[in-house]
Amino acid sequence: MGAVISVLLLLPAIIAFLVDRRVQKRQKELFGSRSVAYQPDPHPVRDRVFLVICSLMIMAILSIIAMAVYGSLVTFWPWNLELSLQSYRFENFSAQGWVPFFNSIKLATDTAIVGTLVIFITAYCVEKVKMAASIKWLIQVMTMLPVAIPGMVLGLGYIFFFNQPGNPLGMFYGTMALLVLNTVAHYFTVGHLTALSALKKLPNEIEAVAASLKIPRNYSAPFI
Repeated sequence: MGAVISVLLLLPAIIAFLVDRRVQKRQKELFGSRSVAYQPDPHPVRDRVFLVICSLMIMAILSIIAMAVYGSLVTFWPWNLELSLQSYRFENFSAQGWVPFFNSIKLATDTAIVGTLVIFITAYCVEKVKMAASIKWLIQVMTMLPVAIPGMVLGLGYIFFFNQPGNPLGMFYGTMALLVLNTVAHYFTVGHLTALSALKKLPNEIEAVAASLKIPRNYSAPFI
């Protein structure tokens, strides 16, 4: 049932992608060399009202984080509210102690490094590299799919694929590399859209001037 639902979720994802592409075509010239950042005029009443609204939102978010920190220091919720560090003695709950915690740190670090490289290169190819429109469209569709596929289905798909008998890639089963690959794929869409938006802010005139001066794309200006 999870696989069936995930397939049905692909349809609205494709529709959203088509709408996004149509909107992007109209906003192609949103940023240029003559673009000026919008500076709203000061309005005391309006500014104070929105300051209060934003402050309430910030307080709500901070209260959730503070409650989580407080709960981690409680001895036995909700009967014994005495503060202690007993919950941080992982060896009392797991034979591996702090190993899972450091594995999580390693997973986050490796995912950040690999994900940044892969996502930026993909976004750069889509936005700046000249290629067939059909290839760009296919890449964009593939980058939008992870946000529509439930994480459970994505994880099960990786398990079934890499644990398949006779699969030469089965050597990665049960390794940190597989977890990094799965995590990068799961959160690929958000990072890709962020990188794509950042690249769109670069005026096209910069590349035109660089091309006229015969400056290669891989040129890096020395720091002054």
